[in-house]
Amino acid sequence: SLIVHGTYDKVLKLSYKLLPGDIVGYEKKGKVVHISVVTGADSRGYSLVNCHNTDRFKVPWDLGWSDKGIKFWLIRVNY
Repeated sequence: SLIVHGTYDKVLKLSYKLLPGDIVGYEKKGKVVHISVVTGADSRGYSLVNCHNTDRFKVPWDLGWSDKGIKFWLIRVNY
């Protein structure tokens, strides 16, 4: 289920609620162009993700996505 969708400023506070297995979608020009899977959090509670196409392992969820035009989809995976 959708946690929040929007710019970095809009989603930042709720990003601390992400759990392992949740999904982060990265939207550019109205299309989701990338996704990553939440794998945990750092010592400050900042969510970490894995993704394959750039072979990133336990990196901050927003790494490389600082463009002002990017919107984020934070999605809870319910088991």
